[in-house]
Amino acid sequence: MAEEDKNVGGGGVMTRAEDWRAWKKACAADLCPAETAASLRRFGAARFAGCVRRAGYASLTTRDPWHLLETFCQVSRTRTGKRYKDWLFARAKGTGNEWTSCVEGGASLLMRSAVRDFLRGEVAPSFMTSLDKPIGNGAFSLVDLLPDPAIRQGGLDEAEIESLAVRMADTISLSLSKVDLVLLWARTHGVSFADPKVVTMTRQGKTVLYERFQEVIEGVSRDLRKELPREEACVLRDLLLKTVMTLGVVARTKLFSGKPALSLL
Repeated sequence: MAEEDKNVGGGGVMTRAEDWRAWKKACAADLCPAETAASLRRFGAARFAGCVRRAGYASLTTRDPWHLLETFCQVSRTRTGKRYKDWLFARAKGTGNEWTSCVEGGASLLMRSAVRDFLRGEVAPSFMTSLDKPIGNGAFSLVDLLPDPAIRQGGLDEAEIESLAVRMADTISLSLSKVDLVLLWARTHGVSFADPKVVTMTRQGKTVLYERFQEVIEGVSRDLRKELPREEACVLRDLLLKTVMTLGVVARTKLFSGKPALSLL
């Protein structure tokens, strides 16, 4: 196993092989047995804390780091890319007693990517300072939080992606049901589909809601590919992520207009 896999986020083996297999079968931690869900969330919290600490932002927190990782990976999937769970298991094949450690290493790499995306929304906008200026404890610069330039060769720049994401979110939201809006609001604001408030608002079980959310994401992805049929996968991935996050804001406004939405979290 590569050294970088072991060290991302810090810490030793924290989970069991059966935790990962149950999670892969159930699709999400919320659908796993309580012991497995707790184990994965402890792992996610530890790796998240390690990543933000290394970036110099140890005080930054999120409600559920494991939920953050699942959301990032689910939204970030491209049409041609491997499913991230399949990738985690494939990279650990044949590692014997190191299997769990190898899966954790892969999950740590995914968490690092999720944290980088999280930090883009938390640190000062890049146009306000030099991309090369050290941030936090000096271990990272803003340029470290951006995708590799080698894979950013699409026809849209960052400002154009942001603008298109807003326009697409406004258009797509018009065709979404109330349940769809609740799912987008919950997923982008760290609220579990098993949360009593979500259950009350949708009157559906969490398994059905997870399936419907995946359908919504796939529908958004199709709309974006239809809008930009010749755009590169890496650009479509960024656009999808930003569109979904914008849809979460739109959903919050539509659902809680005139109400203290954040008090419902």
